[in-house]
Amino acid sequence: MGKGFLMSIRILGGKFKGRSLEVPSEGTRPTSVMLRRRLFDTLLSLEGYHFIDLCAGSGSVGLEALSRRASRVTFIDKGKRQISQLKKNIDKIIRNDQNINIFQCSATSWLKKNSSLLDGKSILFFDPPYEDEKLYFSFLELINDVNEEVLFLVEASNKTSFYKKVADHINKFEPKIIRQGDKEIFWF
Repeated sequence: MGKGFLMSIRILGGKFKGRSLEVPSEGTRPTSVMLRRRLFDTLLSLEGYHFIDLCAGSGSVGLEALSRRASRVTFIDKGKRQISQLKKNIDKIIRNDQNINIFQCSATSWLKKNSSLLDGKSILFFDPPYEDEKLYFSFLELINDVNEEVLFLVEASNKTSFYKKVADHINKFEPKIIRQGDKEIFWF
């Protein structure tokens, strides 16, 4: 691994299975291997879907979606280092894919500008820093204005002080829940 990297992780399935991604030691917390596996085993086919990886970090979830035949993947992260590493990971795995878009901005600002473009073939994966209560609730307020056919996936940790408030808000949507240890993905 290169200097400044905590670890490398691998794509779990699909056409890029086994390819490694580097994850910066600061500013990102990748979705665990087991939780990613459970999520994508549940999603099954992504063919024809636009997968939007909000708070993308190293891009492991969005690249997994692309590997599993998502038609388009959009990566959003506000961090300059995260975007730089994301681009390196993309270049390492695929070259010149026109089905990838990258935006350096906050998840909420991207969603405000683009919510009208989302439809029933859109999957929004929201995985912010677990302790960012304000970002969770800003996102949850914004999704009220998004097409109800969009599939929302929200990762959270039940160890945060505000977890119960997040879960109570999301439970109004009657979500499926994928659990792995203290991490959960709400699917609604």
